[in-house]
Amino acid sequence: MRGDSFRADWRISDLIRHARTCGAPDLGVVCADEGPDFDALEAQVRGALKLKPRKEPDLARERGRAF
Repeated sequence: MRGDSFRADWRISDLIRHARTCGAPDLGVVCADEGPDFDALEAQVRGALKLKPRKEPDLARERGRAF
C-alpha cells in the first residue's frame, strides 16, 4: 500500500504468521480483463490513486542511491 509502514511492535515473522491466519487471499489478483469483477477492481485502483498520500514518499534517487 502506498505510504504504509509495518507495525513497529511486530517482527516480520509475526506479520507472516498473521497473513497466513487472518483469512487474507493469496498473493496477486486474478480476474478476467472484462466484466464486473475487473470493472470493480479498476474503479478501486483509480479511486486509491486519487487519494493524497498519507506521508511524503522517501525517494532513493534524491539521496544519490540508484535502484
